[in-house]
Amino acid sequence: MKELRFLLLLLFICFFSKEITAQDSNSYKTEAFTTFINKLEKKFDVRFSYESELIDSIKTPSNYIDFKLDSLIETLEIDNLLRFEKLSPRFFLIKLDVNDKQKKKLSGSGNK
Repeated sequence: MKELRFLLLLLFICFFSKEITAQDSNSYKTEAFTTFINKLEKKFDVRFSYESELIDSIKTPSNYIDFKLDSLIETLEIDNLLRFEKLSPRFFLIKLDVNDKQKKKLSGSGNK
């Protein structure tokens, strides 16, 4: 009888540990920035304009879609050195946001 209880307890622990692991792995999924932007446009009825070369390599956590638009834009700006310029209530222009020191570093002319 004790062996049966132990076995049931062990199965119970294994089952719930897999459930927790599956939930954690879902929260860390990423997707291409362009795919994510397309989802934002549909969800918030907004439009984004950008140079594709600027964002081709950017990956975005899938769970960001749950944020409010203002919070989301702020987070994306911080995470990716981007600036979202609001052209109208529904239209945004996405640019690279680098200060002078960062520009020098990116161009290779800054040695400090």
